Amino acid sequence: MEANEEIIISSPGINAEKVKKIRELVFRKQDSSVRVIIMTLSAEIYPETRIDKTRVLIKSMVELGIVVKEFAEMHEHFAVIDKQIVWYGSMNLLSQEKEDDNLMRVSSQEIAQELLELAFRSGKGKNDLHVECS
Repeated sequence: MEANEEIIISSPGINAEKVKKIRELVFRKQDSSVRVIIMTLSAEIYPETRIDKTRVLIKSMVELGIVVKEFAEMHEHFAVIDKQIVWYGSMNLLSQEKEDDNLMRVSSQEIAQELLELAFRSGKGKNDLHVECS
């Protein structure tokens, strides 16, 4: 809720409960023009029984104005808020949490920039997206 410009979330997994929460957050922040970018696994990577459900979840985010970048392969779990605040760890931010998941918060433009450059440089994305990291 404290974001003023941009929220970038890298979460390989997504589920309906967490997508509902991010959609509510975006809906509340829409008046302030906060850009939201989600990096996640492509729906086609999921087990066959979840492909259609995952496509619907991704479509629901896109319809709300969230930019979704799908990857054929990814393992990164993080969020970057306003290119300054970094949440990093093992937790899937948009999927089910596990008991041993961890997450740490760091406030650093340098760390945020390096993390975003590494994530977007991977070249495994299904669609093109350029994010300024300056």
